Amino acid sequence: MRRRKPLRCFLVLALAVGLGLLASMGCARTQSPPAVQAEPQAEPSPDTVRLEVRESELEGRSVRWLYLPQVSRVFAGNRNGELLAVLWREGGTPKRPEELPAIYVLNPATGEAKKVADLGPGLRILTAAMDESWVAWVEQSETEWRILALNRSTSTTREIDWGRYLKGVGSDFPALGLDSGSLVYNILVQSAEGMTSRVILKVLPDKETRTLGQVTGDRQYLGAPSISGDHVVWHRGEWTANMAAEVYEYDLSSGQSRRLSGDDPSITPVIWGRYVVWSTYDAKSPETKNISLYDLQTGSLKYLTQAAPEDHTEFWAPTSKRRRVICLVQGLPGSR
Repeated sequence: MRRRKPLRCFLVLALAVGLGLLASMGCARTQSPPAVQAEPQAEPSPDTVRLEVRESELEGRSVRWLYLPQVSRVFAGNRNGELLAVLWREGGTPKRPEELPAIYVLNPATGEAKKVADLGPGLRILTAAMDESWVAWVEQSETEWRILALNRSTSTTREIDWGRYLKGVGSDFPALGLDSGSLVYNILVQSAEGMTSRVILKVLPDKETRTLGQVTGDRQYLGAPSISGDHVVWHRGEWTANMAAEVYEYDLSSGQSRRLSGDDPSITPVIWGRYVVWSTYDAKSPETKNISLYDLQTGSLKYLTQAAPEDHTEFWAPTSKRRRVICLVQGLPGSR
């Protein structure tokens, strides 16, 4: 019998300047995109950029990491080790940084970044996702959003969906998940019954479109979805005093959905294979968050971190790849 390797939880305690990490909470009113914007009349973005790649180790931990000073924001990666990112324009200053109005696929092994799409005047990239064959991203203006997808084998781009931002609601959606040509995203629309939040599946290029989840009401929403194989996860959240939130999983093969989380409010799930990770909190002390792990195969649920409310420590924005869990930390364990 093959022995299973233990899961590891790596805690990213600091972010290097120049390498931004976007963690979308999914329709949260308090979220807002970074303030840095591309100049409407900026010079064209270069097709290829040579990257400065530095390797380092996190002191006291068995973690190696790459520092890419030309990178502003990293959105996603794929199984080939490629990254999807926005770069800084050369010649910017720390007081006035400027992003290139384009999105790039990075290969850290070769130190090369190749442009896959340009942005029009007044637009910015909200978020993006990729797999080995497709790149998808969200362009946004002050009032509208648009999802586009690029077929990397044919170099053709198509519009997937678009919409307008609702008055009084944040502009941190849609969020994207992409795996093996299946794109999932969340939207908010105004209906006769009130505000409606949906999670939608689009099998690229035009094989299938399906609504996986939906809630209606001005005080609830469906957060950022994540997909791995036939499994899609997201959370339902509330803009209420008790801040209720639950994590759900949808099985594409059976068409059935189920709740995964327990009694604690749970948000921002991410799935990789059979494992789902998310952040949990207590409504009385939401500034303290922990990371939970759910095994779809065994149905087991356990905490990977154990911050107490008085610690004021936030383990958040978890992600999982290849039996490893990575999360961000706000505050230090044991601090008061």
